[in-house]
Amino acid sequence: MKQNLPNKPIVFFDGNCGLCSRSINFIIKHDRYQHFLFCPLQSKTAKKFLGTDLLNAESVVLLEQGEIFTESEAAFNILKHLKTFWSFLLIFRFLPKILTNGVYRWVARNRKKWFPDPETCQLPSPEVSKRIIRE
Repeated sequence: MKQNLPNKPIVFFDGNCGLCSRSINFIIKHDRYQHFLFCPLQSKTAKKFLGTDLLNAESVVLLEQGEIFTESEAAFNILKHLKTFWSFLLIFRFLPKILTNGVYRWVARNRKKWFPDPETCQLPSPEVSKRIIRE
């Protein structure tokens, strides 16, 4: 599983989700040092590095230094690398995971209702396109 891993962390996301698309755009906007690569969960690369349970999970998945993070832990690990006002939310990472993951799962269950899929597909800039794993 760990063979041919890129040197940068990969954020795996549901490519068919409005909230996920918005979240990836947020990460790109605030990732000043281009720390992350991005990969849809529907891709061959995701199938190669993630198990079936993670491919079907309603969670962002972060693969960083050979370790996999999901749910609130993935969100907190992503947020700590971003330069944004929203970094204050990192204070919640000290709460029990049962609580933070509970909130994460509640949002995940309602994401399609609250954040409908976009009507059109936003084309990334050439700079951003280099950070997206499409295969």
